[in-house]
Amino acid sequence: EYFARHVVPFIERGAHLIGGCCGTTPQHTWAMRGALDAYLAEQMGQPIKSEIKAAVGSPQGRRIGLPGHYSNDEADDEPTPLLRKLRAGKFVISVEVDPPRGFNPTKQIEGARTAKEAGADAINVADSPRAQVSMGAMPLCVMIQQQVGIETVVHFTTRDRSLMGLQADLVGGRALGIRNILALTGDPPSLGDNQESTAVYDVDSIGLVRIINQFNQGVDLSGRSLGQKGGYTIACACDPTRANLEEEVDRFYQKVSGGAHFTMTQPIYDPQLWLDFLKIYEERHGAFPVPVLIGVLPLQNHRHASFLHNEVPGITLSEEALERMRRAGSNGRQEGV
Repeated sequence: EYFARHVVPFIERGAHLIGGCCGTTPQHTWAMRGALDAYLAEQMGQPIKSEIKAAVGSPQGRRIGLPGHYSNDEADDEPTPLLRKLRAGKFVISVEVDPPRGFNPTKQIEGARTAKEAGADAINVADSPRAQVSMGAMPLCVMIQQQVGIETVVHFTTRDRSLMGLQADLVGGRALGIRNILALTGDPPSLGDNQESTAVYDVDSIGLVRIINQFNQGVDLSGRSLGQKGGYTIACACDPTRANLEEEVDRFYQKVSGGAHFTMTQPIYDPQLWLDFLKIYEERHGAFPVPVLIGVLPLQNHRHASFLHNEVPGITLSEEALERMRRAGSNGRQEGV
């Protein structure tokens, strides 16, 4: 109501644009829009519609709908479609898409469309992988959901965000319908092409899982109410190819204890590594607690395998896998699958 009362005085003093600053909600905007419509109707000698009167007098307003298949109207604690499938034990396919390093996301959006038509359940979007600057993962997720109509999982790193920035981006993404978050620490800037960039790392991926879980209780990190529960599905990463499996198991346990709903692994080329990871976890903590999406990255040839092993952080191939690709020669694609 306060916002609505100021619309006409601003117009009469020559304002061409009227808006709000920090803290402005859809209800404030709806109230201002109603006051503007009422003013224009009066100037044109038209009767003021009842819905405009209601907007001026009752700034409770409406929830803003979003184009595309997914909206912000779901119950606060209702699981996402992805989480419902995982909990039901369904075989879920998520296809990873790297954002463009320029302004045009057409290739990525069409790739997501192709993946959906092929049967993918979700698209997961990387966050400046290998510390190379690219389009933000969150905006691309929004575009894919709105234009393709398939659920997304956003890779969300702590590398480039302070505690305040982390929370602001989570809230903004939720308002745009992004509910599936893969909590990651992120590759250090020293690996990329902007080595003068400073990493933030106020928290790591374990801390991020805990923050998102707190949002799911309806409060931010300071304990302030967010007005509703976050309704996020929290994914975490695990890497069964690490040399120190005991440390990886302990970190994974902290993520699950902190609220992660499922995990996504790095690409695995030796099944025994995953079995070893499971064994250590079960010996220390009991039955494996969450659904798993196993990483699959088909190899093209020995050169491709060698590049991934030596140049891409987090991807490790065993000597046996590298030797298999070397022996495959021109049949690398068949062997790599």
